[in-house]
Amino acid sequence: MKYDKLKRAQSVSQTFASIDAQPAHSLTSASSPVLLTQEQVAQMFGVSAKWVERKRSEGGGPAYVKLGTGLRAPVRYNLQTVVAWFESQERSNTSEQH
Repeated sequence: MKYDKLKRAQSVSQTFASIDAQPAHSLTSASSPVLLTQEQVAQMFGVSAKWVERKRSEGGGPAYVKLGTGLRAPVRYNLQTVVAWFESQERSNTSEQH
């Protein structure tokens, strides 16, 4: 269990590093949110993209933004929101519930 938590934390750190490594022109401005795809969020946590999609549908996952109104409108996740959600999932024992 602790190994999985460490592995996921390292994955989050690596994702931050890869985002930081992007050229400045790839982001519109310093104040603009960094938006992630479903696949990028899945990679951060070491889960499948379907898991992220299921959490979005059933609830319990990080908040998201839908860019449009149609069924095929793209979905994005604000990096800061994803990190805050991840940090809120920390537990000290199995009997804790949120």
